[in-house]
Amino acid sequence: MVGLRRSLEREASSAISFRRERVEPLPDLALETIRDRRAMYRLESEWRALMITASQTATIYQSFDWAAACANKMKPGAQLCILAARERGRLVAIAPLIVERWIGLSTLRWLGGSLAIYGDVLAESSVDVPEWLNRAFTELAARGEAQSLLLDNVRADARVAPFLASIGRETTCKQAPWIEMSALGSFAAWRENQSRSTRRSRSRRLRQLAAAGTVSFVFERAGASAAERIARLIAMKRDWAERRGVFSRTIWDRSFEATVKALVSNDSQLDARFSVLQFDGKAIAIELGFVSGGVYVSYLGAYDPAYEAYSPGMLQLERTLEACFDEEVEAIDLQPPADTYKQSFADRQTKVSSFAIALSGIGRLQTIVAEADPVGLAKGAIDRLPASCRRLAFFAAHFMRRNEDSQDTSKIEPTIGRVLKRALLLLGAGGAVAAAMAD
Repeated sequence: MVGLRRSLEREASSAISFRRERVEPLPDLALETIRDRRAMYRLESEWRALMITASQTATIYQSFDWAAACANKMKPGAQLCILAARERGRLVAIAPLIVERWIGLSTLRWLGGSLAIYGDVLAESSVDVPEWLNRAFTELAARGEAQSLLLDNVRADARVAPFLASIGRETTCKQAPWIEMSALGSFAAWRENQSRSTRRSRSRRLRQLAAAGTVSFVFERAGASAAERIARLIAMKRDWAERRGVFSRTIWDRSFEATVKALVSNDSQLDARFSVLQFDGKAIAIELGFVSGGVYVSYLGAYDPAYEAYSPGMLQLERTLEACFDEEVEAIDLQPPADTYKQSFADRQTKVSSFAIALSGIGRLQTIVAEADPVGLAKGAIDRLPASCRRLAFFAAHFMRRNEDSQDTSKIEPTIGRVLKRALLLLGAGGAVAAAMAD
């Protein structure tokens, strides 16, 4: 019990700063909390201006378009909690957050949840981010609106990273591979850096595919065909997941396709791009990406499993890289996780961390569970199952979810995957407590 008490005392160090210490008002800085979509839309013009004047190069995940798309498709029970700060009436900082329930308690997360590959705040250089967020979180904690913060996918170079690292627990850590194109200068120079065997392997697959039919590539801005492209991309992603027995709540979520379509709709000002590898006029590999601040972000990609022998995803990515060089894009962000195929393209990596911070006594339990990474444990356990077992469980989950409107597989969520994750979440919590007691 001594070990458990010490573990909770370590968690208390972050909670105390929000609940017991008096936070002095920041001079000339007025705080706001946006809790509904209408209030969020009233900020649109100011939010877009802040994307330009913010001190860091913002990603699409801090943009108004991202917030609008995700806010319109939030999970039941989730509530907007966008923190804003004004200096003499002018918007100077935004933290796009939501409040949702996790293991029965209210917690703050990034708006977009698992769809947000990176989380950060937007802030001008004049804003003291630690002081602003400390005050904002103190007020939320005092009103009992949230017991903890569980902020995932924070890049090491994010504006909020030093603050979270100083007060929170780092629960998970991964790497984001990327390509510094401005340092390479040309596609030919990048390709020359690839190993000879890699170059020959990709060239051989391309020749084999070309021998079987007509191969073409398109790199285009989102337009009239965007909805069709998205539908095809997600259908291929789900087909791939079904064949592999991969459990992904994101790609089977009922609102996922609608959210992605909103990101490329006429209402969105994001610079969305589709890179498409075609065989005899049919798309066999599609990637949706976004260009922001001179960086191409590889957001979502999929290929037709029927053409897997030709590595269509690798061929499409190489052609995308060439197209980005032609457009003088400065870097390509392949985003986490650092899969082997991504590392074969990338020449750099950036650390990406998740943080847990207690805002109350009961919130300490959430941070202990979060540190055990039960979802990661669940995913690892599922991934280690033989492919045949994963496929069997996948189809069993579909059978269990069958009802009158479940003929459309896009409306089916793999129940067994959710059950396993919840079971392992409890096991992770128990393991964390047991480890603390043994300390």
